[in-house]
Amino acid sequence: MTQTLISFERSRPAWSIFNRAITEVAESVWGMTGGRRRRLLLQTACEMDLTYHTDAIELIPRWVARFPLFQLGGGGALYDGLRGRFLNVPVRVFDYCPREGGSWRTVVVFELRHGAVPRFALWPAESGIDPSKAVGKRAEQLPATGRRGFDQKYHLFASNHTSVRALFHRRALDYFEAHGGWRVEGGGRWIAIYREGVRAHPRKLREFLMDVFQAFRPLRLG
Repeated sequence: MTQTLISFERSRPAWSIFNRAITEVAESVWGMTGGRRRRLLLQTACEMDLTYHTDAIELIPRWVARFPLFQLGGGGALYDGLRGRFLNVPVRVFDYCPREGGSWRTVVVFELRHGAVPRFALWPAESGIDPSKAVGKRAEQLPATGRRGFDQKYHLFASNHTSVRALFHRRALDYFEAHGGWRVEGGGRWIAIYREGVRAHPRKLREFLMDVFQAFRPLRLG
């Protein structure tokens, strides 16, 4: 599982063949067909000045490939990729469904233009999953923040506790305390944000990105 995902940079043709095969099966099980969804997405992408990528694997930087999103779940289907800027921030958007115990979700990856973040994962406490092994060798859950609402809704995992504490300052804690269900994973210049089982409707992509941006904004502003 881990070896396949970490090494896909060196074996894109094989991954692409696998990706196309599994998405053909997935399209027959979940939601609208890939063809119809793709047509609507292309139209919306054009209106928003985003570039559409048929093979979304092209959009995944090496750092992002190491996030728990990909390291857990035994691989999966990844497609319908978009790339461009949203509110002047570089973004990459794609749909993903893990092979093991997961559902479709639309993932938004933000690229930081200045600085970098330590590897971390913020997951809903109710998920019951410990993603620390996919975050780093010495990663572990951070102690409670003292914010009851936040601590009841989320678990935060990282190796460098001091740096991650600085990232999740008061404004960030305020936001996530008031909004449950997000999964936020970061490392280097990248922060990926999504909700398990939440897939953007092509006609409402702008509204979806605005919603996700609200989760990114407090982390970005510091």
